[in-house]
Amino acid sequence: MFPIEPLTLSSSAILIGLFSCDNIPTPIVNVISKEDPIIFKYDKYSNELQNSFDIDTISPYAAHEKTKLGGLTSSNITIQTEFKISWSTNPILNKTCMWFDKINVTIKNSPTVYIAKEYKRNRCRRNTTLQHEMKHVNTDRDIIEEYLPMIKTTAARIGKISAPRKPIASKNIQSTKENIAKAINEALQEVSKKLEKTQRIRQQQIDTREEYDRLSRACSGPI
Repeated sequence: MFPIEPLTLSSSAILIGLFSCDNIPTPIVNVISKEDPIIFKYDKYSNELQNSFDIDTISPYAAHEKTKLGGLTSSNITIQTEFKISWSTNPILNKTCMWFDKINVTIKNSPTVYIAKEYKRNRCRRNTTLQHEMKHVNTDRDIIEEYLPMIKTTAARIGKISAPRKPIASKNIQSTKENIAKAINEALQEVSKKLEKTQRIRQQQIDTREEYDRLSRACSGPI
């Protein structure tokens, strides 16, 4: 599951005479995607790649068929959130209304592409393997873009409904901040689970028997 990173809470208190929380504003939600520069590594031999990573795609080959892992793409997709929570307090009643002013969500990908060390000096094997691994990188990019609207809709909806509908005791401001932030976290965790499931399916669709056979035939000589 993709981690939800720690929240940054920025708050402001305005002492005005509010008696209800009926007109709290809808939060402004900004969702962006970022990708770190791809890291390319050629420091592990094929057998090391096979043994160093928990590979979640299923090999299309039978168990008795000998295969060699020429490349691997490792994705590190995280969702980062930053909130601005505001409130308005009636000092006479010692009651407070709270709401999200702004919710910023960043979905970030930090991909690393591994190419087997024995391919580093074999231009054909290196390039064909790299082209295959870039299919995985581009698939992650497409999935992230596909999920941006869902992330934005979810953050906006939960941000609106998680704010208290009635004034709270002012002594409960901190605990209420924590509760409504938790609501956003949990909602985005559910979205990240769906994204992860989509990712597994789409990535498996790339690693087919036909694709692997094509890579095997692409260059002369043994793999």
